[in-house]
Amino acid sequence: MHANERVSRHKIVSILWTAPPRSWQQQLHNAASALRAFVRTGDGEVQLHSDGSYLRLQVPSDRLDTLEFQAAIAAGRSRLAEGRAAEAREEYGRAVGLWRGPIPDPGYPEGAEFAARLEGMFVDLVEELAQLKLDAGEPAEAVPLLASQVAAHPLRESLRMLYMRALWQSGRPAEALTVFERGRQILADELGVDPNADLRNLHAAILRGTYDKTAEPSDEPPAPHPVAARAPRLLPHTPHEFTGRTEELRLLQKAASNGTSTLAISAIDGMGGVGKTALAIRFAHEISDDFPDGQFFVDLRGFTNGKEPLTPEQALGVLLRDAGLSVESVESDGAGRAAQWRSLMAGKQALVVLDNAVDAAQVRPLLPGTGGSLVVITSRRRLVSLEGAVPLSVDTLPLDDGIALFRQVCGEDRSRLDDEAVAEVVRLCGQLPLAIRIAAARFRHRPTWSIDDLVRQLRHQHTRTRLLASGDRSVVVALSLSYRHLTTTQQRIFRLLSQHPATEFDGYSVAALAGISVPEAEASLEALFDDNVVLQPRAGRYQLHDLIRDAAQQLHEQYGASTDGRRAAERVVDYYLSLARAWCGPLAIRPFAFEAEQEVRETLPERPPGVTVREALEGERVNFVAAIRLALREGMHRRVWQLTCSLQPLLALRNFEGDSLEVIRSAVTSARIAGDRDGECLALYALALATRERRESGLAATVFTQAIEAAAELGNAGWQAYQYADLGSAQLNSGQPQQARSSFQAGLHLAAEAGDPFAVHLLNNNLSVVSRELGAYDDAMRHLDAAEAALPELPVEAMLWMNVNRAMVLSQQGSDRAAYERFAWVLEQATAARSYRRIGIALLGLSSVSRAMWQAEPALEFGRGALEIAQQFRLREIECVALTCIGEALLELDRPAESVEVFNRASSRADEYGFTRYTARAQEGLAHERARAGDLDAARQHWQRAVERCPDGFVDAAGPKRHLEAADVRAVECDRCRHASREATDRHLGE
Repeated sequence: MHANERVSRHKIVSILWTAPPRSWQQQLHNAASALRAFVRTGDGEVQLHSDGSYLRLQVPSDRLDTLEFQAAIAAGRSRLAEGRAAEAREEYGRAVGLWRGPIPDPGYPEGAEFAARLEGMFVDLVEELAQLKLDAGEPAEAVPLLASQVAAHPLRESLRMLYMRALWQSGRPAEALTVFERGRQILADELGVDPNADLRNLHAAILRGTYDKTAEPSDEPPAPHPVAARAPRLLPHTPHEFTGRTEELRLLQKAASNGTSTLAISAIDGMGGVGKTALAIRFAHEISDDFPDGQFFVDLRGFTNGKEPLTPEQALGVLLRDAGLSVESVESDGAGRAAQWRSLMAGKQALVVLDNAVDAAQVRPLLPGTGGSLVVITSRRRLVSLEGAVPLSVDTLPLDDGIALFRQVCGEDRSRLDDEAVAEVVRLCGQLPLAIRIAAARFRHRPTWSIDDLVRQLRHQHTRTRLLASGDRSVVVALSLSYRHLTTTQQRIFRLLSQHPATEFDGYSVAALAGISVPEAEASLEALFDDNVVLQPRAGRYQLHDLIRDAAQQLHEQYGASTDGRRAAERVVDYYLSLARAWCGPLAIRPFAFEAEQEVRETLPERPPGVTVREALEGERVNFVAAIRLALREGMHRRVWQLTCSLQPLLALRNFEGDSLEVIRSAVTSARIAGDRDGECLALYALALATRERRESGLAATVFTQAIEAAAELGNAGWQAYQYADLGSAQLNSGQPQQARSSFQAGLHLAAEAGDPFAVHLLNNNLSVVSRELGAYDDAMRHLDAAEAALPELPVEAMLWMNVNRAMVLSQQGSDRAAYERFAWVLEQATAARSYRRIGIALLGLSSVSRAMWQAEPALEFGRGALEIAQQFRLREIECVALTCIGEALLELDRPAESVEVFNRASSRADEYGFTRYTARAQEGLAHERARAGDLDAARQHWQRAVERCPDGFVDAAGPKRHLEAADVRAVECDRCRHASREATDRHLGE
């Protein structure tokens, strides 16, 4: 490899051993002595010379085939430059004759670099010789030479183009077309691209029969081929289907125009397959005219499957050879090569693309020493330590650009597809360009597939992984290449992240997953982010791209899934159980304030300042549910019901919407599988609350009964008391006030038996509500006094609720000013506590009382405020009442048409949600509007509907009945219309 060159002993040692033995000096001396003795047995032309710390093997050029090979190429190029084409062909032919086929892998980097350089020289030689033979009218001789090299290098388009020309000039156009088609398929399958423009133009010319060939050699010698004198133009072609990246190209152009000599595009950083190289090449071509002294491109192999990264010394060797230096002119050591490179680039305007860098240390020696040149670097890692670099991180494609890329690659014949179907494919590819290209190429070459077939293949991990692999191109393999450069701890965390139940996670949960400290976890996550292995949507929170999760899953299955996976799953589920207990505990009402059995995490995140418990819980809700599903898959049945029941306050705050019912049912099933009667009782209780909230009254009553029976079997009177309280609420909401009162009274007896003051308070409060609804206002006040006496020190929510009830009773009794003041106090306190349900109820009360006090404008504004809260937090009862309050205020403001529209909407929503009593109230509003308009028959019809819709026993039915029983519906006054009289209004204002 270094014949006739001085090679340092340290260089030889670095080639022979990764970790030199202590006896390396003696071993090297022995080897040199043996080699010297061996060459002395020859004719004396081969000699080994020692010069201090250097050795030099002197070999005549005709005694070593590599030297003879290189000498023949150099002689041929020299003849060609002089215009002696025939002699050049002879020299090139002699060099080809010395070639014995592919060089076996020598097994060490220095040898691999040497072998790669020789093989590259041979392919260049074949192309130059073939061109000379075509110029000389000898295409038939070029065909076999080119055939073998096209087979060996199927992606090299310049070879394929010469092969097609040779076949065409040999009178074999059909074979030339076959060669093109085979190349097109290979490029599509392996790279997801079409042939370049020159190949496509040649193909079209052959099809038309218009390709201009020269069958006989010209009498004039061909013009000499400019070989060494021309500045290098070594940029690869831009993929034909390059799409989007307008903003990234603008930022790169801006950075280049600022005169920056080193431009680091470090994602041009970015995850594998995101299109860093394509972007860098596209940008390089756009600005190439600004760099007349050469355009260089080196693949540094930082993340290349099956290959080690180039050392800086190897990369410098490539650059120097590409710059025109002969092999014997290139210095042997890295420092010498770096100096040569800086000297060559001094004062030059050159563009250097360093693709696929492993880190800043690999890149730093390759940078020119002076300004004027531009270096574009791509790496999966953020090269934060590279001085003077301008970073640009590349993300996956926007959806529209991803759709455009898919359509381009799959071809015009297959691109007439529904936009939403293509969008689904692009989303399932994670909007990753490499994945989109491979999926589109497969779709293009499978005409029997529909787009739905492709979507089905992409939906599931195992079929997706197979689909997104073609030849040596695999999305999962490409993404996994970052793994080998991670530390052992980072590799383990990366594998375990595939088992993390959450789509977005933090250092605390990852610490639990891996069984390490939080600082260790956070440091590893930051390192993984720098390596573009994880994403960081916001500070302190991380994500895995879906396809990276696939890669992590494969690695997890390959390394230690059986030993580390189960314990990691237990740890992370226990973490979320601890977090749920810590954050939901202050909101939990017994019996959901239970003690869970789990490994308690000592370190849990604190709520950020200014963030309420509800907001913090909402931020983790998806992760909590994911942890429950992980526990269910892993058969951790006690953890399933404990985590679900710990989260009951959060599920209740969300009105048990979304997947709440599914989660709670899984808790019931898990408790039964675990044989845990306590867990079954609590899970049934949660299920009853959820079905009640969803207006499934019959099912809710059945499940409440099952939960009460389970609590009775366990002898837990306290749990029964709470269950009766909620059963009564369900009965009251479904229009059964008498049954509700019975349930509340039974619960109150059990609460006293259990000695639970909060339950006594709660049930007295509920009895006050049902008494108010039945029109027994004195009983309502008596129960409120008892509730207050049972628990003098009230939690905030309980205090707000009791004051709401007092205000409602005062309003019903006609004490509007006192009711207004209490509702205003509730609004102030609920706003401070961010208790949005109580805020909504307080606004409703203020709207109703304001209207009763003849203050219609404030009533309208309070009603609209309540409606906004209801819609924002999906509070359906408040929504229905708010609409009615708005309609009543509009009616008082003499805006009847608007009021009718709102009343109709209120009636429709109440029917939709199953709130018949609120349908009745909306019908009352329509009746009052018709009565004011003088349409008494229509008014009677609306009042009749109100009576029919109002459940039996509710005091709300009294007003409509009074109007219907009167000979003149306008001659009587009900609670809804008492404020309509000016005298009544004056009376209320004077209280």
